[in-house]
Amino acid sequence: MSSLAIQATINDTTTALNKVANLSVTTTGNQFDFRRVEVTTAEYTFTISTDVGDCGYCWIRNADATNYVEVGFATTVYYLKLLAGQVALFPLVAAQSALYLKANTATCEVEVYVHEA
Repeated sequence: MSSLAIQATINDTTTALNKVANLSVTTTGNQFDFRRVEVTTAEYTFTISTDVGDCGYCWIRNADATNYVEVGFATTVYYLKLLAGQVALFPLVAAQSALYLKANTATCEVEVYVHEA
C-alpha cells in the first residue's frame, strides 16, 4: 500500500485565473515503474513492468528542450502531445500494459513514471 499526494496547479498570469487541485490517493499496491527513455521518430513502445499489477497513475515529462513527443495508448494512436519541457499526469485503466511514444523531428529524452493502483 502506498499513499500518493497529487497536486496540479495552473496560474494564468494574463487573466489572473489560478486553479489548484490536491488529491490524496491510497493505493492497494506499492509497485512502480520509473524510467528515462530515448524516444526517436519511430514509435517507441514503453512496456510497463509486470511488477506493476493494475495500473493507477502515470506521470510523464518530455525532457527535451526543443521537440515535442506524442503519447498514445495503442500503437499509432496518439492522444497527447507533450511540447518541450511539458508534463502530464493522468490515471490509467488498470489493464494498460504499454504506452506508445513518438518524437516529432529528433530524439527526445522522456521520463515515465507509472504507479500501481
